[in-house]
Amino acid sequence: MGLIGLEEQHDSFIPPPQGFIPYQSRDVVISVTYNGFTPEAQQAFQYAVDIWASLITSEVPIIVEANWQDIAGNTLGFAGPTALWQNFTGAPLPDTFYPSPLANKLHGEDLD
Repeated sequence: MGLIGLEEQHDSFIPPPQGFIPYQSRDVVISVTYNGFTPEAQQAFQYAVDIWASLITSEVPIIVEANWQDIAGNTLGFAGPTALWQNFTGAPLPDTFYPSPLANKLHGEDLD
């Protein structure tokens, strides 16, 4: 059937994963550059980053550039890698493209 958009405000809340403890040390470094965020929006985004960091591991830091801006239509947000890599040392499959954060983790260092 697909998604149906509603012309009303609906607040929603999805709880963090069970056992999530804010401000606990993590097995990954995620460095975020915030552009145009209000303090409240930055705090909410950082909370999401902290949840993400509690779920993944990587010896290679993950670099995120977050931009707060109006997006056409009803899009809340979007994300994507800055590069795709293939045939690097550590790639599980030949001739397969991997987004830069995953490629960096598989390779063991930043490919850029």
